[in-house]
Amino acid sequence: MRRLPLVAAVVAALALATSALGRPTQAPPDPLPPLPTPGTPLPVPGLPPPGGAPQYVLKVGDTLRLEDGSLGCQVTRRAGHAVLECRPAGAPRGRYGTFLSDRTLTVARFRSSRTAQIVFTAKHKGGWRACGKPARTARAAAGGCR
Repeated sequence: MRRLPLVAAVVAALALATSALGRPTQAPPDPLPPLPTPGTPLPVPGLPPPGGAPQYVLKVGDTLRLEDGSLGCQVTRRAGHAVLECRPAGAPRGRYGTFLSDRTLTVARFRSSRTAQIVFTAKHKGGWRACGKPARTARAAAGGCR
């Protein structure tokens, strides 16, 4: 008979200890952010959130065009770097194109649909050249670019 009260006391003490030493209360997990509505640009890490104008991330093979169709750009890969190439719409002869990468900017004048002459080139945080001449003589060279 003595065992029954002793067993009951031990079970009660264990139950009390278990409830006191149980799992610590956990904060509820953060709720998931709401899904954006279709057509809304997604935020890009490292860029400020879009305020008025949407921002898009382009990858090699993507193209873009101004609303009126007068200027088009495409993302290509040249020498292992992604390059944004832009030029006016239509036949390229006599028009200029820009080639912008993370390292350089080049402006070229198209002589035909297959050939172009570089008229200006620059390296980000570096020097620049106009018509193949260094920056010092660029003013004199600018008059003779053809």
